[in-house]
Amino acid sequence: MRASFCPYCGSKLTKKEIGDEGLVPYCEACIKPIFSIPCPCAIILCINENDEAILIRQSYGDDHYVLVAGYLQLDENFEECVLREVHEELNLEATNVKYIGSYYQSSRENIMAAFVCNVSGEIALSSEVKEARSFHIEEAILMLKEASIAKKVVEDYIKMN
Repeated sequence: MRASFCPYCGSKLTKKEIGDEGLVPYCEACIKPIFSIPCPCAIILCINENDEAILIRQSYGDDHYVLVAGYLQLDENFEECVLREVHEELNLEATNVKYIGSYYQSSRENIMAAFVCNVSGEIALSSEVKEARSFHIEEAILMLKEASIAKKVVEDYIKMN
């Protein structure tokens, strides 16, 4: 998030040269730099018992397929976020959670930590998911938006295996 005002005192920020960091937002009242902070999120490639990827369509926004994803909550680590999001969106239990990599989503200023996990059971969709389908991993790549982080996650998962 790019700040224009100090989150501590509310003063308007100025730009100040800070060593190797270059020009950064600075609070003259607090006498400290205020660095931009991306929102941390988890993006999750769910693999079912048939070794297929589960893709979802959200009930809001675009109608394209995406991976399960969500914002990290306070007092939560990324692995806990993965378990929570998979359970919230698909009502499935995630196991064998493994880190894939991190990706920056400039359009929303998010830092996306990508994971793969195994899931099993009967899918029950949350209100924010209108559809969930299983695809063979090579088919899943074709269903994801070109140049999307979701597509990069699946491609990186394939390279790992």
